[in-house]
Amino acid sequence: MQKLRFGVSFISLKGITTCPPGQFQCDGSRCVDERRRCDSRPDCADRSDEADCEKPKACQPDEFRCGDGQCIKEFLKCDRRYDCQDGSDELSCEPGRETICQPNEFRCGNGQCIDSSLKCDRKYDCQDGTDEISCAGVVCPPGTFRCDNGSCIDLFLRCDGRGDCPDRSGADERGCPCSPSQWQCDFGQCLDRSKLCDGTVDCPDDNSDERDCGIPGCTPDKFRCSDGTCIPAENKCNGRRECRDGSDERNCLPPTVTPDLVETRTAPFGSTVVMDCKTTLDPPLAYTWYKQGGVLPLEATTNGVQLTIPDVKGEDAGTYICTAKSPVGTIDVPTILIVTGRSPPTARVEPERQTIMQGSSGELRCIVGGIPRPTVSWSKVGADLSNRHRVKEDNLYISDVTVEDRGLYVCRAENRDGSAQASAIVEVERREVPAIELYPEATQTVIRGGSSLFQCRVTAGIPTPTVEWVRADGSPFTSSTEILNGGGVIKFNRVTLDEEGTYICTAENFGGRVTAQAVLQIQGAPTVKIIQANPYRVRPGETVRFECLSEGDPRPNVSWRKLRHPLVSYAASDESVDGKALLEIRRVSQSDSGVYICSARSSAGVTEERIQLIVEETDSVVPEVMVEDRVTTTATVNSSVELRCFVRGTDEDIYLKWTRTDGGQIPVNHRLQDGVLYIPNVQPEDAGEYSCLGIVEGDVILFTARARLAVVAPPRIQLNPPRQTARPGDIVRIQCSAIGDQPIAIDWSRIGGYLSPSMVQAGGILTFQGITANDTGRYLCTAANAAGKAEGVAEVFVNEETPLDYVRKEETAFVGSNIQLKCAVSGSPAPQLDWSKDGGPLLDNARVINNELWLRDVRMENAGRYICTASNSAGRTRDYVILNVRAVPTLEVKIESNKEVVNMGDTLDLRFPPTVTPDLVETRTAPFGSTVVMDCKTTLDPPLAYT
Repeated sequence: MQKLRFGVSFISLKGITTCPPGQFQCDGSRCVDERRRCDSRPDCADRSDEADCEKPKACQPDEFRCGDGQCIKEFLKCDRRYDCQDGSDELSCEPGRETICQPNEFRCGNGQCIDSSLKCDRKYDCQDGTDEISCAGVVCPPGTFRCDNGSCIDLFLRCDGRGDCPDRSGADERGCPCSPSQWQCDFGQCLDRSKLCDGTVDCPDDNSDERDCGIPGCTPDKFRCSDGTCIPAENKCNGRRECRDGSDERNCLPPTVTPDLVETRTAPFGSTVVMDCKTTLDPPLAYTWYKQGGVLPLEATTNGVQLTIPDVKGEDAGTYICTAKSPVGTIDVPTILIVTGRSPPTARVEPERQTIMQGSSGELRCIVGGIPRPTVSWSKVGADLSNRHRVKEDNLYISDVTVEDRGLYVCRAENRDGSAQASAIVEVERREVPAIELYPEATQTVIRGGSSLFQCRVTAGIPTPTVEWVRADGSPFTSSTEILNGGGVIKFNRVTLDEEGTYICTAENFGGRVTAQAVLQIQGAPTVKIIQANPYRVRPGETVRFECLSEGDPRPNVSWRKLRHPLVSYAASDESVDGKALLEIRRVSQSDSGVYICSARSSAGVTEERIQLIVEETDSVVPEVMVEDRVTTTATVNSSVELRCFVRGTDEDIYLKWTRTDGGQIPVNHRLQDGVLYIPNVQPEDAGEYSCLGIVEGDVILFTARARLAVVAPPRIQLNPPRQTARPGDIVRIQCSAIGDQPIAIDWSRIGGYLSPSMVQAGGILTFQGITANDTGRYLCTAANAAGKAEGVAEVFVNEETPLDYVRKEETAFVGSNIQLKCAVSGSPAPQLDWSKDGGPLLDNARVINNELWLRDVRMENAGRYICTASNSAGRTRDYVILNVRAVPTLEVKIESNKEVVNMGDTLDLRFPPTVTPDLVETRTAPFGSTVVMDCKTTLDPPLAYT
């Protein structure tokens, strides 16, 4: 299709004399939105929208001028954050340097960092609009237009002759009727005619505005791109792609450092040195100076291209690097400084004070200066260095730190012109492996139905270890098991055989982990059961064989006897073998009728069961006994249950009685009426085997019928710990233990929120992998079984502040002196502070004043470890301060005065020198040029300082 090209930049519109409110009329031409007036971007073909605008104010020397005239501080330029409204402060920065955004930030296409919550919020927060690109399911609100990539723009930008969609699709200009002053791209967008054949592609996708224009040349101040467009010549090789095809950044030569740029400077000690940054970069935009392997001297100053060091010292010698940056690259220019002459040593130790955990490693760095370079030696005040102290180059390394390593360390630097020394204090935070003992003993034997407990006592461990009980076979605790006192005590109530086994107590802290095993043995009255049905009916002449089975620990002895009669001579009774006894009667007669008793006897008790033998004539009436629900009856805890027993088929007067046949007791609150056993408020101990006995005159048991009661209970939850405070980044665990009838399902949830992906739950344990402040809250553990469910709430606080910050870990006081032990407290809400003494109460000379522990008139018995505990609603934490008490040294003191006679108003000087005994005065002889070491011998015990 042939296109018509007009040589005019705009055509007047007939009939349009004024623009509607909110719009600006170009000179006799189109209307543009008023908000685009004076925005430093021409929208009118004649640029009249940028004419007569207020001249931007001048910026201060330490400020940067943005493209729109805004002034910002110079240091905000190229800081990877957009401070100018138009983003010009991040243009022409170091190439290849990508912005590193925080984990909770979104990185825009131009490198800008914004909060992640601003992504796809239907507002442009990135300068390039990439925060609203690829937003699935976006529905633009009224008054806006939806671009192809899902981003939303103001509706007034639609059909304004400019592509405003951030994806550069031109969707906002498609299908728009073009005015006579505009030209329509193949894709439908309307452009101002002044943009035709201007060397810049303005029609997205089709480039139709630059087609059929011939190959125009560029003016001398322009660079011609490969696609024919022109850009300012200074933009060639500036590190940014100005040409669409990137041809402006091709064949650009990187900067090089020539050998003649590497300079060596020699300066006398005490002189002033000025170094120049010589580079082939023309022009470099920024200079940065640093010292290789160190820091610039404190007195050094720089004006960019020059570095000035006044009063040069020996430690100033070294290699200094000047980094020059320009749009085409970065270059490092080294200058080597050699300091001549002699200077006395200097020394300093980093860090000056540090606390090292026991068992870990530490490092002290001695930084020295001087000409010639001094030699370095290390020592410890009051003790020798051990084989765990290693000196390498100028640094002291301490491995496998112990409490004995705390103290004052001295670094000494020496050369021909003198010596210097510096010191550092090392504190050691104690770590002690836990120690535990079991009380009352490691193995206990309990009668079934009784109670017992094991206490896992912590006898040592710093910091205080956590204690936990588990079963050795990994099975869960039964409903009769309780964990008390924060995990230190395991208690068993009304034990059954299910509780028998081995239990493991574990104590753990940062120092280590120890375990102890406790064994619970259960003994109970033996159980006994007759295999044959009761009553047992036979006819005369038949053979009767009764079999009785028994179980128990220890194994019981089982025997047969007949109620109120001896066994007949022709009845054979075998002795019990493996808990079984047999009774056989051959050719029974009417005289053999009666009640036979099987007895099981052990040290834990005696259990009996009876069976009635009926030798009947033909056509005799046989009563029938029935127990409703012969299968197991199930009831939940605290409910009511009925066990029914009745007799049919006889008019004989039979009394029905219920008993327990498993060694347990009938509940005390039971009620028996007409063969029905009523048990209100059922408890777990009511579960077991029950027997309905049919008793006739003479307390003769005519028959026995059995029923079993099963009791199920909702689980009980125990949380460890129920409340805790952590620091950001810690790995935090909450254990939810459920006791009750299995199977039990345990699940964690967050009250008022959801579990984050960093939270993992397994085996009832909720683990926070690197906890954050947003994880502060209440967490719900739900345990459910067939009988119901139980819930427990654990609270977690994440506090960036350390509740306790101890000033000193160890103090020393003399007998009779006063001392204060400090414990700096912080936290929100304000914590409450308590002091206690390890191993006993505070003595009567101790007082707590303003959270500090004061000891007046110190005595020897005040020595020991004092515990400082801070607590608030977010939790509690504790640590210790060790107090050493020493006897007052005995000194022979002589008072010296500068006057023998003193008048009123005179000034009197008194000296109290300690006496030196003759044997302490030492004479040393040394050859010229040798090294002499003198010891300060004194009766002071201990001396506090030497000079």
